[in-house]
Amino acid sequence: MTLAGGRQHSGPFGGIPRSRQAYDGEVGTRAGVVRGILALGAAILLAAPAAQAAGATGSEDFTARVTVTVSLGPDVPKTRTVLECPGPRARACRALHASPQSLWPDPDRVCTEIYGGPQWARIRGVVDGRSVDVIVNRANGCGIEDWESLRGVVPRV
Repeated sequence: MTLAGGRQHSGPFGGIPRSRQAYDGEVGTRAGVVRGILALGAAILLAAPAAQAAGATGSEDFTARVTVTVSLGPDVPKTRTVLECPGPRARACRALHASPQSLWPDPDRVCTEIYGGPQWARIRGVVDGRSVDVIVNRANGCGIEDWESLRGVVPRV
């Protein structure tokens, strides 16, 4: 195809012009991308009911009952919450289930000396049949990582 000014159109990827039929069938084209997005959306919609059927934590037999006391700073009143799993706070239950390293931290782990703030949370109770009594604070890199892994149990800061 010749464009205004006598320049030759070289197709979407350079080189020889491509026919519309060949262009639409290639991976990475607009039509191919749209088909891929539609297929991904359909897969997500089909998988959602199966994920809900598996339980809020991804494990039907996961149980927990903990008391979470949170302090966001010296001038802010502490809050205390009882969390039971399974229960209505699915995100918190998933966080507890997915974060055993934060509930029972390795005392020999090496942590960066990065201060994340004065926030702390004490989690006491039973998680999956194991007793837990841990204080998570943001005084170093390990505490910041633990805080982030327990988001839903502790507030976002």
